[in-house]
Amino acid sequence: MIYRGNCLKKPDKHTLDTANESLKNKGLDSFLTVVSIHGTDAILADSMYGEYRVDIKSFSASAQVPLHRTRKHRSKMDAKKIKYVGIHINGLKITDLFYGPDRGYKNRSFYLEYQGACGHTGVASYATMTKHKKTFICQSCAKTNHGSRGKEDGTRIKRTSTYNHWIKIKDTLPEELKDFTNFKDAVGEKPFKIADLRFVDGKPVWVNLQISDDYELNLMASALRQAFRYSKIYKDCVEASRIETEEGTRYKCAICADVAKRADIQVDHINPVSPIDGSRLDKDTLIDRVWTTNIQILDKKCHNQKSSIENAERRRLKKEAKK
Repeated sequence: MIYRGNCLKKPDKHTLDTANESLKNKGLDSFLTVVSIHGTDAILADSMYGEYRVDIKSFSASAQVPLHRTRKHRSKMDAKKIKYVGIHINGLKITDLFYGPDRGYKNRSFYLEYQGACGHTGVASYATMTKHKKTFICQSCAKTNHGSRGKEDGTRIKRTSTYNHWIKIKDTLPEELKDFTNFKDAVGEKPFKIADLRFVDGKPVWVNLQISDDYELNLMASALRQAFRYSKIYKDCVEASRIETEEGTRYKCAICADVAKRADIQVDHINPVSPIDGSRLDKDTLIDRVWTTNIQILDKKCHNQKSSIENAERRRLKKEAKK
């Protein structure tokens, strides 16, 4: 046999003795032992983490012997600890670094324990600290520092559905409603789980977008409406109202006959999906009422007015039914 650097020239001809000699030359014999060789594979035994399989070519002079994955993982964690534990970032002192599953986390990643000058302690992900250092801040302090909702006993007021909706539409609101306190005074709390804010005669009004009190039916309706936007019926309706003008492409409103840009028109179900008389919807009726050719193009103003009239009629009929 021909040797090169105490390793075989032909690695597939290794024996237990030559493979273990290779480990000794690489300085790994203190914790690794070759247990057996099977063809082109070898079984290594790590003194701490048990047996595992490697390619026999790993024993050649120029190759690197793969370590047991647990040993590699622990070495990586120890290196991270040496690098980060004890340093200060954004006013937080990193006190420990650990692997998620070791502490009961489902996520297989590293986490950091920190202590802030504020007196709080907490846990943050290693990725947050390395990739998004600006957001590596005390989580306890961050929870009291969000939004502009005022404070009660030094703590920010909890988010509400009204506040979340205001955040979403704030940029489109008139200047006086861009302050949350003014907004809440003007429109009140969001009265429905699924609702939109529309302006009728210059006044903001909540519009109920729920078609039923049945949560599952509302989910189906939402999905159907979204899918209907891609249907041929929907696209044909939009195309039928299209008009070419000197200013460009415009769309004609079916009620006022004014023309508007695409962003300012909406497709309206002539017979509302949610029955005005309050009769109960079922799954089959829902599909028929959403997926219909009985639709029209309205500009936003006319659509809001039509919805307001329908909602007023619903309330009237509901009130009469209770008498």
